[in-house]
Amino acid sequence: MRSRKLLLTALAALLVLPLATERAHAKKTKTPKKGSIVGQVIDPAGVPIGGATVSSGDLVAITDPGGLYELDGVKFKKRVTVRFEAEGFATTFGVVDLFDKALDDADSDSDSDSDSDSDSDSDSDSDSDSDSDKKKNNKKKTITVTHNQTMVPAGTPQTVNGPAGGTVVQGGFKVTFPAGALDNAGDVEVVISPIDVSTSEIGAFPGDFLGIRISGDEALLETFSLMDVDIVDPATGEPVNLVPGATAALEFLLPESTSLLPGDTVGLWFFDDARGEWLEEGVGTVGVSTELPPRLAVFGEVTHFSWWNCDRPIETFNCFTGQVVDPGGAPIAGAQVFASGVDYSGTSYDQTDAAGSYCVNVRRDSTVDIRAQFSAGGAAMPAGTVVSCGLGGCTGVADLVIAGLSCISGDVRDELDNPVAGALVVTTAGPSAITAADGSFCFAAPENADVSLATAGFPAITVTTDAAGDDCSNPAGCTEALLRPAAGGTACLSGLVREDFGFPGDPVPGAQVDAFRDEAPFDFLGTAVSDGAGEFCVEGLPPFTPVFLSVFADEPFFCEGGEDNFNTGAAGSSCAAANCVDVGDVPCFGGGE
Repeated sequence: MRSRKLLLTALAALLVLPLATERAHAKKTKTPKKGSIVGQVIDPAGVPIGGATVSSGDLVAITDPGGLYELDGVKFKKRVTVRFEAEGFATTFGVVDLFDKALDDADSDSDSDSDSDSDSDSDSDSDSDSDSDKKKNNKKKTITVTHNQTMVPAGTPQTVNGPAGGTVVQGGFKVTFPAGALDNAGDVEVVISPIDVSTSEIGAFPGDFLGIRISGDEALLETFSLMDVDIVDPATGEPVNLVPGATAALEFLLPESTSLLPGDTVGLWFFDDARGEWLEEGVGTVGVSTELPPRLAVFGEVTHFSWWNCDRPIETFNCFTGQVVDPGGAPIAGAQVFASGVDYSGTSYDQTDAAGSYCVNVRRDSTVDIRAQFSAGGAAMPAGTVVSCGLGGCTGVADLVIAGLSCISGDVRDELDNPVAGALVVTTAGPSAITAADGSFCFAAPENADVSLATAGFPAITVTTDAAGDDCSNPAGCTEALLRPAAGGTACLSGLVREDFGFPGDPVPGAQVDAFRDEAPFDFLGTAVSDGAGEFCVEGLPPFTPVFLSVFADEPFFCEGGEDNFNTGAAGSSCAAANCVDVGDVPCFGGGE
């Protein structure tokens, strides 16, 4: 079952704190050239995605059940591209500004990967630092930064014949391939994964809304619609693209709230994952959707495939400055701050420096929401208090306050009130825990937050955490969470009866299988008869209960036997649903025809 279906997932209790290194003795102190990126991967509903692959260059991390990851040893660069992949989701990319201004500008601001990995920092050890260099070295620097990423579910795979061409549609988005346009002599598999920019799906936008215009100028983008088009050869799994000189037609469905009008033109941009930037290539025209009229769509042609986007550069800017702090007012370094347009689809980012400060550019004469994200104490902290602002110059805004750390403790017990050891408890906050021998667990969580918890076979529960204060060193002071079986539900066991004369023999049809509780009071729980293939299913059993199975067959076979150490599992299972605990082969001894 995919982690998002658990609705919860979690992070091992890992303390991720902002780090900042003072350069009071710059002439003698070497400054690190590598840092860490931490964060959480979620779906558009905010459910953590466990098992996602997060990579940057040769560095790879796998998200834990809470969707949390850490990439360690990342080279300091102005733009670090991070790739996010997960089964069932469209691959996307984040861009992180991982910098250390304690290094000279020529070193820290370089976008190349040619930084030496050696410990020789000639700029740090040099005795020739000028006063101006020292002022530069007082700029922001950070070692650990947060980058949270949303991923959208991938579209449905569809088949197109390469030589014949064809059309693929996904939720009002469309790609049309002319005959012979695909560089493949057979069938290909096409997946369109669109993003509705008017919803929380915008969090899956690749990169940071920064693009390079055809003129070569840099631009902050306002986006109207985008989609990923992934084409592979199903026989080899290799990517397929268009033959040189060929084009394909794209139709981008626009949100119902779009500001575009029929006849408007808008630039087409593709995401270059090597550079971590959007590159302008072509123009689209607004018209009525061919799939969902009277909705509007942008129509255009492209010569290759990746993420494609219809954007308009933001021509005039203002900026906001502010600070991210904890509940006590202390600055938080390494927080991700993003300003999202309320009346336009665009987002700009910054990372806080050692003083918790940030500065973000936004579209002039618009309204934006500014919020912060941070990972700490093994939890993905909620966004700092959201500030909505109208513009008018480089404006200072109120502090963004990140929640403090609280904790949740409790236990898992079965229907007989016996502790369940070794159960994985997962949460929407990120952290997870394995229950101890007494069924207990404890982990960090944000303060004053609604957190859902679950473990396999038990109904999920939601608790509201207390204010920051205690941690798992004092579980009694944490918010209590008790995971218990569902009331009134039943479970079932299934298996196969076989003759056993020292080795598993033929299936035994018509055998009576009786289930008894395998502990006091050892009462009878249910019965079933094996079918012609020797298979049986006993249902209506109490959940999470140890049982002993007694087997007896008369004609055409005579045998009897028993098996213990089975557990009935979760409530809600039934023979009809075929979701019973499978006990495998059950021996029936003796007899014969």
